[in-house]
Amino acid sequence: MEVLLFLGRCGGRRLCYLTIYCAKKRIIGGIVKIIKKKICNWGGWLLLAIFVVRAGQEGLPKAKETGFMELVLLLPLLFIVHDSEEIITQRKWMERDSGRIVERFPAAGRMVSMLSGVSDRSFSLMVMEELAVISLAVWLDAIGVAWPLVGLFYGFGLHLVIHVGQGVAIRPYVPGLVTSVVEIPVVAYIAVGLWAEYTVVENLMLALGGVLFAGVNVFLIHWVGRRLEGE
Repeated sequence: MEVLLFLGRCGGRRLCYLTIYCAKKRIIGGIVKIIKKKICNWGGWLLLAIFVVRAGQEGLPKAKETGFMELVLLLPLLFIVHDSEEIITQRKWMERDSGRIVERFPAAGRMVSMLSGVSDRSFSLMVMEELAVISLAVWLDAIGVAWPLVGLFYGFGLHLVIHVGQGVAIRPYVPGLVTSVVEIPVVAYIAVGLWAEYTVVENLMLALGGVLFAGVNVFLIHWVGRRLEGE
């Protein structure tokens, strides 16, 4: 366990590259719009308001020391293993399959074009930025502030699930699919344990915060990457 915990402090990960879903049918597109506008917007703000009120009344979430927080420190190791697969396979996969993806999912054309234009240098900088964020969260956990790391852990878990969804939609492979399938059971086991560490509302808040932060961070690093490429 000591070795795993040591390795867990040494990693990095990139979040969410191809969020391609079958939006061919209007019913699917309608459901996506409803989820985005109603649940994500109103639900997100409502949960955030609850979190702020609770934080003011009771302080920020604190773990109950059941032991699962130590396993969350495996996030950097899971992160870097998963990201290594993406680094190795991303460029060749895009060169080989980007045309087929656009043909099957025309709405994804802009995203595929953007990702195809990311150089190895820009990709590496994106990974390093995310490694720095996770390293900061690990440091905060070391001084007793665990909730940022837990939020990022939930965001990473959702990222793995998205990869599997992409693999099912695109077939037969997307970068990061193999490590996603391998790591999801580990992440799920730890996530179940976290529900004993925090209350239901606290877990929802941490998950929402992690996902929102990951989404904003991915948008920003892609924006910076496009500027580095001179677009």
